[in-house]
Amino acid sequence: MLPQTFMNLSGEAVLPYSKKKKIALKDILVVYDDVELPLGALKVKAKGSDGGHNGLASIIEKLGTRDIGRLRLGIGRDGRRDELSDYVLSVFSKEERPEFAKVLERAVEAMSVWIYEGIDRCM
Repeated sequence: MLPQTFMNLSGEAVLPYSKKKKIALKDILVVYDDVELPLGALKVKAKGSDGGHNGLASIIEKLGTRDIGRLRLGIGRDGRRDELSDYVLSVFSKEERPEFAKVLERAVEAMSVWIYEGIDRCM
């Protein structure tokens, strides 16, 4: 699903959707950008803190658990000190686009492994 809420309120979309569709917590994988990972990096975790990501914090709060799979897509910052919201909402530079295209391909592969083989294998 792609919540139509503000990113910081993602939990307000995920909770009712997961209840309506009777989706078990183990069947939820949150995919999101992460400035703390370099552009092109992927990281998969089965559970943990929100790591300062407000959208994930909202989901954790609404679902009442940190036991939610997550796939982090590195978008880096390359030392830029722009306002964070301006940075994450900006388009990738011409030089960054090929690397981001690669990470998207790898993310799709990771999601496929998660679906068919489980989060442990995906990690």
